[in-house]
Amino acid sequence: MPVSVKSLPIYDDQKQVVGAIEIFTDERFQRNVFLENETLKDELMKDPLTQIANRRYFEFSLNQVVNQFKTFNKKFGVLLFDIDHFKTINDDYGHLIGDEMLKIVAKSLVSNIQKSDLISRWGGEEFIGLFDVESENDLFSIADRLRIIVSKSSYKLSDNKDLQVTISIGGAIIKDGILLKKLIDKADQGLYQSKKNGRNQVTIIQ
Repeated sequence: MPVSVKSLPIYDDQKQVVGAIEIFTDERFQRNVFLENETLKDELMKDPLTQIANRRYFEFSLNQVVNQFKTFNKKFGVLLFDIDHFKTINDDYGHLIGDEMLKIVAKSLVSNIQKSDLISRWGGEEFIGLFDVESENDLFSIADRLRIIVSKSSYKLSDNKDLQVTISIGGAIIKDGILLKKLIDKADQGLYQSKKNGRNQVTIIQ
């Protein structure tokens, strides 16, 4: 049983400690409330399918790094990721396999970034990330490395064949005078350009 303990000293007339009183409090209710709050926090912050950060948590984190940029001029970059030909996977193999591919892509992305960075599910087959970088070249290097990692990941089908996917990526870096929505729009433009140019590539918009 979880308990909290408080100890109170007992003094004699000479101010010497001659004993103590211990008070035990049942902590089961508080512990249950804590666990319920932790579960609720996970539900609010995590995407239920991929178990990575969800869009709400990304938007919260984005506001934080924007404030850091305004206060300390600490730059950051945004990357948008989209799984190529994802509809074909759902059509050919079913939505359950499609879900497994979403999980694999999510795990491949979040397992290969720094602790200061963040990958979230943006919606559908799209993911979005925040990265602690200073230049477009740095952001491109990160994006291209993640692109290659995802392309080498696979899901083993029932016939022992490996199913693989590629991702297209667009990105942009925060700069003075760029509104938050404009930053996301620029990353989306880069993603569109990567798709238009043949997919499985990276485009950083300056």
